Amino acid sequence: MKNLKNKILQEFLNSDIKIVSQEKLEQYIEYCIYNDQKHRIKGKTAYHHILPKSLFGDYKNLKENPWNGTHLVYSDHYYAHWLLTEAIDDYDMLYAFVKMHKQDIGNGRIIKEDLIPADEFALIVEKQTKEHIILLTKEFIDKDGKVTSIAKEAGKKMTKTRNKEYLNEDGEITTSYKEGHIRMAKTRTTKVIDYKGDETSIQMNATKKAKNTILKEFIDKDGNITSIAKEAGKKCSLTKLKSGKFYDVYYKDAIMYKCIPRKDVVAISDSLLKTSQNKPLGYTQRAKISMNYRKTMHLIGLYIKETNNPLLS
Repeated sequence: MKNLKNKILQEFLNSDIKIVSQEKLEQYIEYCIYNDQKHRIKGKTAYHHILPKSLFGDYKNLKENPWNGTHLVYSDHYYAHWLLTEAIDDYDMLYAFVKMHKQDIGNGRIIKEDLIPADEFALIVEKQTKEHIILLTKEFIDKDGKVTSIAKEAGKKMTKTRNKEYLNEDGEITTSYKEGHIRMAKTRTTKVIDYKGDETSIQMNATKKAKNTILKEFIDKDGNITSIAKEAGKKCSLTKLKSGKFYDVYYKDAIMYKCIPRKDVVAISDSLLKTSQNKPLGYTQRAKISMNYRKTMHLIGLYIKETNNPLLS
């Protein structure tokens, strides 16, 4: 085991691969060797390349290089890939692990208890996303000597494919882009019978179903009657409060209302937001007329000062 470990470790060290942690790398190699089942167990193991085939093409044939292969049960295979992402800095290994994390739990190869903690996985996804963007936007010179990137080339290819003209079954000149819009419009307007027995369209039926879903009431954990729409409204209001301003309302030097949000200031008077200590509310003739109309003469002399948002402290 020691000789095999040293051999594989030297291959990593002699390569151009950026090693983040040699300790993790040695742990990865030992884990692969120690947990080898020695043979395939149908429906339970995966044949894993200890030296990844995408990075070490000379050793990807495991019949010729059996020392580089290890039969790992699915949970060990998952954990080995995680160790590898911790040990080396390589986009392909990050991508492979993120894909495995999502697929293997879905196809039943591993159970929820086998997964790494959610916060650790979120960091890996964030790192993979950043590297993916860098990879797509990194510029290079194409065969025509023009500066481009993978993202730009993919965009050009997609546009070219969508706008390529051909004859449809009616002998008309069209493109896949146009046909896609025609199919979508046709699908949306296709007539169907809804649950009440009324004739409607697929689009209208989907809209009704969505509306019924968000308005359907249920009992929340606190025993209150609510709905998806109401909960979304509460969340939206809280978000606005967190991002909005709060004020203390004064009369002369005394605080009349302490730390209230903008909407409550407007509820007192929409003119209050424009006042200051030097120009209190209601001192202009226009404001007096407005407040007389609303029967709010007691507001004359009020002004506001911005204060800290209590939801952010």
